[in-house]
Amino acid sequence: MGNLKKIISVMIFLLAASFIFARQLCIQVVQHDFASESVTEQSLAIEDELLNVFFEKGFIVTNSPTVVFENEEKSESIFKQGLSDAFFGYSDYFIQVNVFYENRANSTAEIANIEKIDWSLTEAKTGVRIYNNTLKGFNPINKKNDMQKVTSSLTNEIDKALSSNKA
Repeated sequence: MGNLKKIISVMIFLLAASFIFARQLCIQVVQHDFASESVTEQSLAIEDELLNVFFEKGFIVTNSPTVVFENEEKSESIFKQGLSDAFFGYSDYFIQVNVFYENRANSTAEIANIEKIDWSLTEAKTGVRIYNNTLKGFNPINKKNDMQKVTSSLTNEIDKALSSNKA
């Protein structure tokens, strides 16, 4: 009777373990700010918020380093490096967020406003882009309150895309 209980317990444990899984995401933020040579606090705040929100939603979340966009020639290599990080990190999806800052050539502002945010969702194993989208409905921002609204909208859009793709 003791062996039967052990066998049944192990079988129940194995059955329960097969139902427990989490999807894994790899996130990369690309900063398009030609006046800055280093990653800004705003770009890091967007990355941090994405990591926190999706971790709280039950995803296993990793990141590819946030980078400063240099020129169009490097654009594809930045994407490929992030996708490679996702693939070799056994992620299911790769999310690349492109943050575009205003041109500060004629401005004396220390902190540039964010003008546009594009994001894409790619299957890490196949390299197929599932979604390519632009976050809409915000004015150029740099204040903390505005950043919270924008990151909330961004995470909601990405979450909807993941949900519709059964992630």
